[in-house]
Amino acid sequence: MYKYRGFTLIELMITVAIIAILVAIALPAYQDYAIRARVAEALIVTGGVKSVIAENISTNGGELSSTGNCNGVTALETPTANLTYLACEDTTGQVSVATTARAGNVTLAFEPVIAPGNTGILVEWRCHLLAGSASHVPAECRS
Repeated sequence: MYKYRGFTLIELMITVAIIAILVAIALPAYQDYAIRARVAEALIVTGGVKSVIAENISTNGGELSSTGNCNGVTALETPTANLTYLACEDTTGQVSVATTARAGNVTLAFEPVIAPGNTGILVEWRCHLLAGSASHVPAECRS
């Protein structure tokens, strides 16, 4: 009498088809996640720049000056794998950063807003999406 061992060809084909469908669904989601992670590098780099600008505003008595808001900020001279440029507008203190095609071609601008705080000067940052897909940036930059 013949004893059943292993899988039939149709069972293996069904398994391969199911795996192919799952990969077709998961791959675009993974690529979007990877782009968001690369855009996060731009946010991390601007974090240090925003701290320097906030310090300059605090030194100026809590107000934006006509010049000197970007003292101590170095623009990105050499593009990286994920960033093409980082610049600071000296008169407004606005920080602009752009990512490469690998990171979704996103351009963000961060605008300092001075708000009175309970214990002194509080600099808040408004993020604006200038170019790229809204799905690749944090929620506060989508509006």
